Amino acid sequence: MASIGYFFSPLYTKYALSAYGWEKTLQTFLYFIIFAMIVAAFLVPVKKNNTTNNIKINEQTIGGALKEAFNHKGFILLISGFFVCGFNITLVAAHIPGYMQERGFEAWTAFAILSLTGLFNIFGTLTFGFLSGKYSKKILLSILYFSRGIVLVLFIFLPPSRYTALGFGVLYGYLWLATIPPTNGIVSQIFGTEYLATLYGIVFFSHQIGSFLGAYLGGYFFDQYSSYDYAFYLSIGLSFFATLVHLPIDEKPVMRFSVT
Repeated sequence: MASIGYFFSPLYTKYALSAYGWEKTLQTFLYFIIFAMIVAAFLVPVKKNNTTNNIKINEQTIGGALKEAFNHKGFILLISGFFVCGFNITLVAAHIPGYMQERGFEAWTAFAILSLTGLFNIFGTLTFGFLSGKYSKKILLSILYFSRGIVLVLFIFLPPSRYTALGFGVLYGYLWLATIPPTNGIVSQIFGTEYLATLYGIVFFSHQIGSFLGAYLGGYFFDQYSSYDYAFYLSIGLSFFATLVHLPIDEKPVMRFSVT
């Protein structure tokens, strides 16, 4: 559903900026945020059913869960990999309009790329969510990050054309947030679901640090060198780093259960 919103958002933004200006465009997004706040107020906890009659569960505190996670090498590697995810996608989201202008394309090309990204992210997320239930999640993540690196290489080094740009939107969109199902799946598979929100929140925090640097360094490199190329080169290198960093993760669940 987030991807559907991402598909319509660039299209609406392009239209609204031309028709109404930036103030009314931002007001529209404010209304969506207020709507989401109202809907969120009606969310209620789901009652848990005890289905472990013959299993004794060793009670774990949140402090114990955090200590266990940070002592697990796979958790640290996952944090490192998701940092790259944030850098990758925010660099594109924040700077693709400027990059396309730098390469001599009309403004609509960047909006088309972002819209296609949202559309094909639907298919990518569903595909890798399905595959995460059947295959090794760390291998899927390595494939995803390697594919991102290859798509960026092709986008940067192929002769610039509208077809290349739109193809980039399709392919990168397919890989956009497809990292979330296997990443979240690894956390729950290793540590269980009791503190899943907390542990995945920590992993996602590293994603947001990467997002900050993706946005900041894109602008910094442009100011220094009058080109976004160096930021994209860094993104390509990080993609291949993330390809390797997931491979040593041990996906086996942490044992905290004993049969009574």
